[in-house]
Amino acid sequence: MKHILEELSSVARKYKVLIVIVLLVVAIGGIAIFRQSDSKAVADFAASYNSLNEAILDYPIPNLSKDSEWRENVDKFSDIYSQIIESNGPNPTRLKLAKDATIANDDGIRYLMDAEIIEGEISGILMNVNTKAVAIKDKELKNSAIEIADIARNELNSYSSYRKANLNKRLKLDKLLKSIVDDNGGIARLKEMIDDEEENSKTKSLNEDLSKIPNEFKSLKDSRLISYARFKGLADIKD
Repeated sequence: MKHILEELSSVARKYKVLIVIVLLVVAIGGIAIFRQSDSKAVADFAASYNSLNEAILDYPIPNLSKDSEWRENVDKFSDIYSQIIESNGPNPTRLKLAKDATIANDDGIRYLMDAEIIEGEISGILMNVNTKAVAIKDKELKNSAIEIADIARNELNSYSSYRKANLNKRLKLDKLLKSIVDDNGGIARLKEMIDDEEENSKTKSLNEDLSKIPNEFKSLKDSRLISYARFKGLADIKD
């Protein structure tokens, strides 16, 4: 009887070891599948982020001062507008200048409105980046990816604010120019608009935004690049 019990005990120990081995194999396999799945999620996020980064690099609004088309338009408009302000000549001459300036200004307005379309496309890419970020299972990597998406969203909002401020300035100029055209080259209405305290306050605020916002989006861009460099280190992504 004792011998039989010893045999049963030996068999039980063998099965116990076998069960432990099976459980370990299953656990290791599960971890491998988890890691493989997370590796794909990380790679998908990296790919979507790179698409976003390229789209931002191609977006002209952050670098308006360096964009040749915009600079040409600004120089052309500024030249005509200065002639209008300084002109003491007959109204017909000023009227023609105002009409020429209006055409140049309209080109600038159109440029900024076209940029809004690109802005929308970048926003779509950003939504994809956010979707890929939340799909990552590793908590630290996920939090890092979500942080990058959040910074990028604030960065894009900053670009949008800068574009809108430039557009609002152009629209204000459009009103000034049209006041000259409506006055057949006269500047009486123009002077009234320029001397209006409320309008001057709005113009001052607008110019302050145009001066301040570039520093904001530069800071956000730097933060995004630093955060992504950290993410690459955590995820062991090689260039």
